[in-house]
Amino acid sequence: MDIPVLTRFVKGLKLFFQSKRLRWFFLIFILSAFFTLVFRELGNFFPQISGAIILFIGGIFPTFFLLTAFLSLLGLQRFVASEESYGRSFVFFIIWVIVSVVVYTILWVTGLVFIVMIGIAFLGWIGFQAYLSSRSALGYAEKVQITTRSKAVTFIFGSLHIVSYVIVIGARRFCSMELHFRRWS
Repeated sequence: MDIPVLTRFVKGLKLFFQSKRLRWFFLIFILSAFFTLVFRELGNFFPQISGAIILFIGGIFPTFFLLTAFLSLLGLQRFVASEESYGRSFVFFIIWVIVSVVVYTILWVTGLVFIVMIGIAFLGWIGFQAYLSSRSALGYAEKVQITTRSKAVTFIFGSLHIVSYVIVIGARRFCSMELHFRRWS
């Protein structure tokens, strides 16, 4: 039986695991999640070191993935991981972890770590999810063939668009009014 969502997911996984570079990144992701979890649990057992040290160590891998994702977006993934050998990918990994430690230290000292990690990484993730869900929704909408649409359905769809704009504009005005009231309170 062909279930479109599962079929596309399985095809995507097959495509993902065909690439040596993507398998390497998956391994690094699993190791970083394990590493971060271990250090978080060490903080529970040894609260005297749980402060800044664990927070600092926990930020190295997100910085690594932020830098490698940025380089990959620029088309420079060959400088992040090799498609031919895991040994060369390991050398790239060591280099980029050192660069990540330096970048994260600079962000930490200057106080920009919150802006970069939340501003870029979190909002980038939201943008990526919005793109992915829109792409999936459009893929499903493509398969639906509407021969005729009644005037009532057309009216409902049109009014939903208008209501969406009213909600966005209303939310914006509400937020600006609340900021105004907070300033004067």
